[in-house]
Amino acid sequence: MTLLDAVSATAPDTHASGRPTNRPCPACRGSRADLVHELALQAPDGHPLGDGYDVVACRSCGTGFADVAASLDFYDSYYAESAKYAHEADLESPPADPDATSNNRVQVAESEHTAARLDAVAERIITFLPHTGARVLDVGCATGTLLAALRRRGVADVVGLDPSTDSRDIAAAVHGVRVEVGTLSAMPDDLGLFDCITMIGVLEHLWDVDEALRIVTDHLRPDGILYVDVPDASSYLDPYIAPYQDFGIEHVNHFSAQSMRILARRHGFETEGLVRWQPELVPGHPCSAIATAWRRTSDPQLLPQDDTQLRETLCAFAARSAADFAEIDARLEEELADDEEFAVWGAGEFTMKLLALPALQRRRLTEVVDANGARCGLRFGGRTVNSPASLTGSTAPVVVGSLLSGNAIRRAVEAMGCRAVTCSAGSRRIGAGTLP
Repeated sequence: MTLLDAVSATAPDTHASGRPTNRPCPACRGSRADLVHELALQAPDGHPLGDGYDVVACRSCGTGFADVAASLDFYDSYYAESAKYAHEADLESPPADPDATSNNRVQVAESEHTAARLDAVAERIITFLPHTGARVLDVGCATGTLLAALRRRGVADVVGLDPSTDSRDIAAAVHGVRVEVGTLSAMPDDLGLFDCITMIGVLEHLWDVDEALRIVTDHLRPDGILYVDVPDASSYLDPYIAPYQDFGIEHVNHFSAQSMRILARRHGFETEGLVRWQPELVPGHPCSAIATAWRRTSDPQLLPQDDTQLRETLCAFAARSAADFAEIDARLEEELADDEEFAVWGAGEFTMKLLALPALQRRRLTEVVDANGARCGLRFGGRTVNSPASLTGSTAPVVVGSLLSGNAIRRAVEAMGCRAVTCSAGSRRIGAGTLP
């Protein structure tokens, strides 16, 4: 019996209620859950999540997750080709030149707020390293900004792993750091062992967290540290960023500090340090995250106490989001009352939920554009995502498909001579995009 099996065997059996799930809980591997929300969306054509999925909360430990058995192969390809830079680019202002498609990805990768956030992460990681000669692997490293921050602090032997060849090239050109192209299911053969492995913003994306941690552990020295940073689902309401902000096609696991302790213990780790902190999602707008350092232990113990409050928080977050989207739908219906068709600027997570609203379902989508070149080429309802230049001469109203970048997109739409339709919910402020 492995340590993982021994620890799991100590978990209380509280699965008697709730419904059976399509995938096990990512924290405790519970097999029953309560429904949190039926998320409606229009995923890109061919995406396995299609028109939506159920968000559930584990009946045993409270952890939230997408109740879908999805293909790992699809997501490996998706993150390598389509999602790279997408999240951060969506939060940036669109270019002054509508014909630009953010092909200058170095600039996107080096935004000041991202660099500052990862610099703070590096400062925290350094406290857990035994010496500056420690080997560090950053899984899902993007363009190597964290690796560069560690090197500035004297840690010379740093390696990154990312599915994108662009990440590798930019990391080498900008930071001079080594990034290997690969995924957790297809690790390079010659990585070796590490004193510290970091996973920043990774676990919330993974469909099989257990398998990922098994693979990572195989590359960790016996006394090594696993440093993990995830969104704090227990704080989705405070700060409340935008409706359904962390419910989408990419974030499929929703952890709290307590569920992270459960996950660590079940995989044979003890939690050496855990902090809840608020990095900036966009300048001036914080989000909540959990940063934790785990070290291996050979001492099986009872799993930590379940997080019943997380289940309540997720349900309250879903209810508030649903109310806001109902108001957004009513606003769109009013703004588009005389229109039978529309275009949309933005091909990110917010747009995927907008397109499922009745006000837009009743109308014909003519064009989807995005200033982020990584999204161009995706298809929604048979419509290929193009650069904003394709809106030139369009008479269809343009729905602003972002809350956090809404004002900048609206100004760019109006500068092109098109009519912009913004999204808001009553007088309540939702994200940065509803400010004048």
